[in-house]
Amino acid sequence: MGEFLLTAAEIIAQPAYTDRRNMIKDVCFKAGKQVVEQGKIDNELMLAVQDLTTSIETFQMQADAFWESLDGIKPYLTSIPKLAN
Repeated sequence: MGEFLLTAAEIIAQPAYTDRRNMIKDVCFKAGKQVVEQGKIDNELMLAVQDLTTSIETFQMQADAFWESLDGIKPYLTSIPKLAN
């Protein structure tokens, strides 16, 4: 039915990105509703989650710090806070 490409997904679990996470959750809910009611997902919804809400430079710095924190020893994402349902 559709495809959601989540820009900057590696840092989405950080508390600073709660608003972005909530926006993505809302968009996915709307998409699910559209599938049930209309049998499709509007392209605008799929594009909404791709909008990076920070500068490319800031994202690069945060993404680099994220990947460096993994250092090949720790299991993937163990240092990231768990998301509430």
